[in-house]
Amino acid sequence: GDIKLLKAIGTIKLNAASGNVEAINVEIAGASSFNTASGDVAVELAKSSEFDMSLSTASGDVELNYNGNDVNGYFEFTARVDKGKIVSPFKFDKEEVVMIDGKKHDKKSFTKGSSNPKITLKTSSGKVELIK
Repeated sequence: GDIKLLKAIGTIKLNAASGNVEAINVEIAGASSFNTASGDVAVELAKSSEFDMSLSTASGDVELNYNGNDVNGYFEFTARVDKGKIVSPFKFDKEEVVMIDGKKHDKKSFTKGSSNPKITLKTSSGKVELIK
């Protein structure tokens, strides 16, 4: 099923096997993860995160919305070459094709400001998107 979290502060770990994971107006206070095997992941931040975050799905879209807050850290995006799409308002420092489970994936990254926190956004068949 779906998981929806509104106006929370803390270290957040949301996982669904089949369903959407949505976190709106959240403040990250520790290394956090948002994952689903089949569904979409959407996270909207109440303020910039100083902690590592991982957002991933095997089949679906991943969206991280900074909601107008400062975007800082190391950002890494992964999506399957033939079925995925990567969208970012910032230019990538590095772009490569890597093999994951025998399939070609685009892996793109950039650093804005400091190299911390580390933010990863992953999908196999879907779109990964960062929104300022």
